[in-house]
This record gives sequence, structure tokens and C-alpha cells, in this order.
Amino acid sequence: GHITPHRCCSFLTGQLAGAVLGAALLPGVIGQPCYDDALAPADSSCVGPGGVVLLNTICTVLLVLVHLWSSKRLGFMAAPIIVGFAYIGCVLVAYPITSESNLFNPLRGFGIAAVSSDGKVLWDRQWEAWVGALVGGIVAAGLDVLFFDDRLWHGAERSLQLPAARAAESGQPATPASTSTAALEVERA
Repeated sequence: GHITPHRCCSFLTGQLAGAVLGAALLPGVIGQPCYDDALAPADSSCVGPGGVVLLNTICTVLLVLVHLWSSKRLGFMAAPIIVGFAYIGCVLVAYPITSESNLFNPLRGFGIAAVSSDGKVLWDRQWEAWVGALVGGIVAAGLDVLFFDDRLWHGAERSLQLPAARAAESGQPATPASTSTAALEVERA
């Protein structure tokens, strides 16, 4: 389903506030030394910013499509397990390459950068996570519509239906002209 812009803004505001609150509470939960180690910026990355965006986009597309197709489209009861394994696979592939801690979740990086005392280092690469996640989400939504939109697929099936079947479906009687035209259409095909 589609959500309204107002509801979208409400969700985004709630997610951002939750990320900041969670990052603010984290030092009390795990202790300041562990927190500082977790925030230490990665020394090196195998790929540049464009590679991080591309890898984040690919992994986001994969995760979104696995989630959509396993739960909503295919109706698997094991959807959470499938999505979890897809997430683990993406992390195992992408994290060693990029050394990014906010991979696939730009809100996590936003919350930590917002409350960190050394936020400049963390803010410098925020755009990579946001662009990769947004582009990946848009591509995944486009692929989902392309493969599963009823208007695209059932429209073609309806155009191949015989006029008599279309008339019966709509509750109107079929005329002899429409049935003879349908017979000609079938013979030509």
C-alpha cells in the first residue's frame, strides 16, 4: 500500500528521533570505552565513496526485494528467516569491503553522528548511506512494480480475452458481431 506524505513525514521523524535517542542511551548500556571503540572511524576502505554507494544500493535492492517477495508476494511463513539470512549475507559481503558501520541503515549512522562528540568524522560520509539506501529503495520498488503490478500483467491478459468473455464478466450480453470479431481475432493469432 501507499502511505500519505503526512504519514511518511511522521514515520521519518519518529525514526530519526529513535535513532538519536538510542545512540544517546548506548554509552550507558555498553559503557563508554566500548562506545568509543564502536565509533572509531575505519582506517581504510577498499572502495571509494562511489563504490560504497553502489554496494549499498545493490544490497538495499536485494534486502527490499527479498522482504517484499518472500512475505507479501509469495506468502512464505519463513519470511523472517529468509530476510535475516539475506541481511547476514549482505553484511558478510559488504562490511569487509567498505568498513562502514551504517551500511543498509543510514538512521543508525545519523543517530550516532548526532550525539557523538567527534561528529565531523561521522557526518562526512553520511551521504553515502543515505543515497545508497534511497536509490536502492527506489530501484527495488520499481522492480517490484515491474514484476508484480496487476495493471501491467493483467492488462495484457484482458486484451487477449474474447469479447464474449469480457461482456460476460461485465454482466452485459455479447452481441453476434463481437463474437464473430473474436473468432477472427483468435484465428489471426
